[in-house]
Amino acid sequence: MRPDPIHRSAVLPLLVLLALLAGPARADEEPADGEAPVEAEVPAEEPPAAAEPEAITLPLVLLGGFKGDLGLPDCRAEGGPALRHSSYASLVASVGELVAAAPDPAPLVLHSGDLHFPGALPRYLVDGGDDGIDRLFGLVERIPYDAVSLGGLDLSLPADRVAPFFARAEARDFPLLAANLSCEEGAPRPEVCRALGTAAEQEPFRVVERGGVRIALISVLDPSHANEISAEKRRGLGFGTFEAVVPPLVARIRSEDLADLVVVQHHTHARSQELSLLGELPGIEGVDLVVLKQLRKGLWGKQEPSAEGRDLGWSRVPGSGATVLVAGRGVDQAVVAELELQHGPDGWEVSPRSARLLDVDGVAPDADTVEALDALGASYCEDWGRPVQPDVPLASAMGEEEFARYVLDVMRDEARTELSLLNAGALRNTDLLPTSEPLSRADLHALLPFGGELVRARLKGEVLWFFGANALVGGMERVNGVPRVNGRPIDPTRTYSVVMNRFVADGGDSILPPTALKRRKTVEGEDGQPLELVDLLVRSLQERWFVKKRTGVLDPAARHVDLIQKPVFTGTASGNLSYSRVAVENPELETGAPAYDKSELVAYTSHRFSGDARLAVRGDSRDHDFGGSLVLAYSFVQFAEELGGRFETGDWLRGRLNYDFAGLRSLAGDQGFVPVPFVEAQLMTEFDRPETRDWRRFELTAIGGARFRPVRPFTFMVGGNTRHEVMEPDSKPLGGIVVGYTLRRTTLFSIVKNPVELESESSWFYNDIGRTDMHEIRHFTRLSFQLFQRLFVTASVNVYAYRERPVDAWGAYLDLTLGLGFGFRSSAQAM
Repeated sequence: MRPDPIHRSAVLPLLVLLALLAGPARADEEPADGEAPVEAEVPAEEPPAAAEPEAITLPLVLLGGFKGDLGLPDCRAEGGPALRHSSYASLVASVGELVAAAPDPAPLVLHSGDLHFPGALPRYLVDGGDDGIDRLFGLVERIPYDAVSLGGLDLSLPADRVAPFFARAEARDFPLLAANLSCEEGAPRPEVCRALGTAAEQEPFRVVERGGVRIALISVLDPSHANEISAEKRRGLGFGTFEAVVPPLVARIRSEDLADLVVVQHHTHARSQELSLLGELPGIEGVDLVVLKQLRKGLWGKQEPSAEGRDLGWSRVPGSGATVLVAGRGVDQAVVAELELQHGPDGWEVSPRSARLLDVDGVAPDADTVEALDALGASYCEDWGRPVQPDVPLASAMGEEEFARYVLDVMRDEARTELSLLNAGALRNTDLLPTSEPLSRADLHALLPFGGELVRARLKGEVLWFFGANALVGGMERVNGVPRVNGRPIDPTRTYSVVMNRFVADGGDSILPPTALKRRKTVEGEDGQPLELVDLLVRSLQERWFVKKRTGVLDPAARHVDLIQKPVFTGTASGNLSYSRVAVENPELETGAPAYDKSELVAYTSHRFSGDARLAVRGDSRDHDFGGSLVLAYSFVQFAEELGGRFETGDWLRGRLNYDFAGLRSLAGDQGFVPVPFVEAQLMTEFDRPETRDWRRFELTAIGGARFRPVRPFTFMVGGNTRHEVMEPDSKPLGGIVVGYTLRRTTLFSIVKNPVELESESSWFYNDIGRTDMHEIRHFTRLSFQLFQRLFVTASVNVYAYRERPVDAWGAYLDLTLGLGFGFRSSAQAM
């Protein structure tokens, strides 16, 4: 039917509009009946418009640093055992709500490491074998993880539980990752690498899909965390670096088109989390997103964690452009982020949109998780809440200070060290104290949740001055603000034996730098395995350490390891070669012979070459000091051949034994003005006698008196003496008085960390009073500058003066030397 002419005028503009929208009109299209052909305007041809880029919003939930904080069993609670719930059940509920409420795609849920250990409940579960480990996984799997980074603490399981734990992780296909952890052939625990996907024929990464985008998830455990576990536990494990592992993995993922995006979780120490360092890592260029371990105070200029809901912002790696986010810290918070993924000509590109902190405190906990944890807490208290040694009562309530002293003393007693050291943060949940009940394993795990292996080492005295409030130290206390080790002042020149938890040994809480430790060694138990602190405390209770035999009670207020009354033995050995200028003055008799035949005075004023060797052993305790020393000296002067060539000018041997009773001073609080009675024996002899006499010198001296200490380390002495020249014909013992001082070797100052040390000794003997009035003065001072560890440049002064009334003149000997010395010193505390 032909269209009505009235309608043709209305239809024609519509047809033209449709033709313009649809494209140019076909040239062979015929006009409608009764109409003249209309010549359509053909628009110029344009290229097809590019398709709009496909865009996806990807939500992320970033968690980390749980450390097994699932709750704290309170086995002594009023009304019976109970569980003090952490925020874990609320976190489970919060993450569940985020996953359920998110539109497609679902959030990517990542954990940055340190998931399960060393919390009290996980410790209990892994101790229960495969069934307990399965219960632990059942609890942590309540959060639907896409990837969980392996943390250093996750490897600190008891040695006999490492293999079972990782075997169950593999069996359950738990997404535990650490691409840089490898197992050597014949490694004792291959289950670790199979669970991580790094064994042969496995993939060390996971690929998940969100909204059609394939995402490769890689995790790297910084090799520095290897120090957090013992050498035995890491035996057979290899820790590759980021730059050695990530680049080939990323290159393979890209070249084989295994994923569209690459996400790397880098579990590293906070001080290494610097963008500039990440930018220098080869292989970072192919990574789209880097997730770092745990939000920490002060990171990237943030002075404190941002408030809940506030946008945390994000950062980019210099050069590569990879987005950097930081995970939440602990079970009470999460970082919730959104990324915009856009598909462009070069593939998917990542643009961060937001990142905010979610605090889960106050969120209604997940009911099923609460029920499971309550049941677990009940069984925990049933098995571990009973006293380790119920028939050993406490003499009084054990508070925080008493418990810390007990722990530190147990460590010292086991490791046989002078000091013990823990970080103050190792002691937690102190509201459980004081207690008058015998301790249980539950108490120990609650108060020391991190436990930790023990490390024995030696530490220089100069470091001990800097221990602050962040350290718990056994064997050291402050008297009037001055630190003392086992009742003695700190000697900066000696080393002290110390036992500590591995966290402190590795530099934790900046208590001391790991480089300060010498002769570091893991403390092992009777089975040869690294000794755990809590296991040691359990054994100490079972074996009744420090229990008084008479009463059968344990006194929390006592000092259980008292080394004050036991001596510290110090041995020193030194040698010195020197060039000296010697001046000698010896009066002459009327016959022209020298007036005094003392070895020092029968010599020439000359330039001399000398050598001396010194050996000494001391033992110092609170009430008793004793020791002995031996000095051997030899010197010669070189003349021209026509004058006799080399001429020996002296060789002598001097020995000394002494005993000091320091009990009076210790009773007076170590006040220096309190006298210390002493007795001393001295020997002076020679190898070759001088030509002026036909007998060899062999002089014995006995001294008794008192010492005073006006200023430490200066000691003044006064007393009486008896001297006898044994080999001299017709000689008799001669009595008299003696006065002198001793300045023990002490550091004056340092030059480029090398100490300048001073030691000095002087004595005046006055014998045969009223007859010959014999005066003898000896003085020795040596200044030493340390070139290397045991090599010194020395400058010394030796003075000897002698006078008798029949001669009525002084003979004197002055020796100024410049030399090169070698010294060795070692100390050991009697245990």
